Amino acid sequence: MKKIYISGPQIGLPHANLPAFIEAMAAVKAAGNECAFVDRSINTDVAGANELASQNIHKADAVLMLPGWEGHASCKFELDVAIAIDRNVLYFDTNLAWHKIGGKDIYGVFVKYPLDDEEDA
Repeated sequence: MKKIYISGPQIGLPHANLPAFIEAMAAVKAAGNECAFVDRSINTDVAGANELASQNIHKADAVLMLPGWEGHASCKFELDVAIAIDRNVLYFDTNLAWHKIGGKDIYGVFVKYPLDDEEDA
């Protein structure tokens, strides 16, 4: 079982984007993994939330980036931490079909960063 930290946009989105986090958590758990994330709609102190996120990322095996992460500083921070400590970075896309991950069917796709083709090049 792997621990996956979920990173995604929250601030300024309806319902703090929690439905997207719930969907991602369900997919991660369906694949037999644990998950965690920092709810920035509750943890509004940026420095404190970043510290909590960093601690969770250090304990995780991978970080899963939800759609829309690119425009949010908190997500970029979490991505930078993951890359700096050499964690796998995955991207979640619910517009794609069911895929086998770890021998189990889940909806969406996890794409590892860097892509395997780039590692071989």
